[in-house]
Amino acid sequence: AFLNLDDNEMFIYQRLNELLAADIPPPDLVLYLQSPTDVLKKRLKERARRDGTTILFMSSDLEEILQYSDRVLVFFGGKVSAPLDARSTNVEQLGQLIGGVEAR
Repeated sequence: AFLNLDDNEMFIYQRLNELLAADIPPPDLVLYLQSPTDVLKKRLKERARRDGTTILFMSSDLEEILQYSDRVLVFFGGKVSAPLDARSTNVEQLGQLIGGVEAR
C-alpha cells in the first residue's frame, strides 16, 4: 500500500482518525477515493457485509454516501453526529447536518 494524499488531505485524514478513535471501532479498511469507482464500491460493500468488516467511506456526493453506506456519521465543528441509518436518512437531512444544523 502507498500513501498519495496531499498535505490538506492528510490533515483531514488525521483529524478524522482522531475523532473516530474515541467513538467507533477502528475500520478494517480505509479508502480515500476521488474518482468514479462504482463497481469497486459495490463490491467492497458486499464483501464488508459478507465478512462483517467495517469500511470508512468518505465522499462529497451525498446520494452516493446513502447508496453505499449502512450507517452515516457527519463531522462538523470538531464534533461527530450520532450514527444515522442510511436507509432512513435523506440527502436533505445530511446536507443540514453538514451545514451545522442539529438533527431533530
